[in-house]
Amino acid sequence: MSNPQHKLIRPLTGYFLGWGDDRTPHRYLKLETDNRGELLVKVAKQLRSHIQDWQPGMLVNLLTQEKIDRDTGCRKIKVKELLVTPSINIDRSVNLISDLIVSTPIAPIKIQVCQGSSCRRRGSEKICQMMQNHLEQNDLTDKVHIESVKCLHQCKAAPQAIVNSPSTAAIPGKTHYRQLQPTQVQALLAKHFPIASKSEPIGSNIVERIDNYFQQWSISTAAASSQL
Repeated sequence: MSNPQHKLIRPLTGYFLGWGDDRTPHRYLKLETDNRGELLVKVAKQLRSHIQDWQPGMLVNLLTQEKIDRDTGCRKIKVKELLVTPSINIDRSVNLISDLIVSTPIAPIKIQVCQGSSCRRRGSEKICQMMQNHLEQNDLTDKVHIESVKCLHQCKAAPQAIVNSPSTAAIPGKTHYRQLQPTQVQALLAKHFPIASKSEPIGSNIVERIDNYFQQWSISTAAASSQL
């Protein structure tokens, strides 16, 4: 007996409108697309912790699995992978969501650098300046703020810094660095805030992953057809 469901793996781009199920947070999301209108999309369980900070109006790029019932034509879409870090398009958001408050900026990532006496003696001021220079050179000053704090109360571990990042960042959560040296600053920031190489087209690895998914789907579809 043939399977009444037809499965299709393909990328999906649209504007995030909000959550689709109040009972289970982040299980379903509403997406506005240019060619398919508004869609309700289920999110795989392992991805839900990565989308909690999404704001309405964000342009999102997803890899989805779409199940189509051959008998009824009913379609169910599920997110299998997040392809690109979401970005917010304010002009589009105003058209899609009338109650979106576009004047509220997204809070920047914060780096706290201890400026207690022990940390200053071991070079914390130089570390602050090197971090600021790196952010300016890579156009990250609007996304990352450096905050000097009086003391983190771990003087034996001086100098110290704490990076506070949202769940969608390259390294989410709070990361505490102890006995930080100026020579380690650039590598630390590059790890938390990776910069795309100018010689490599952005998204080239995404296209390759999509092609692999299509190849896998084609092989499985051909094998299933041969058994009918």
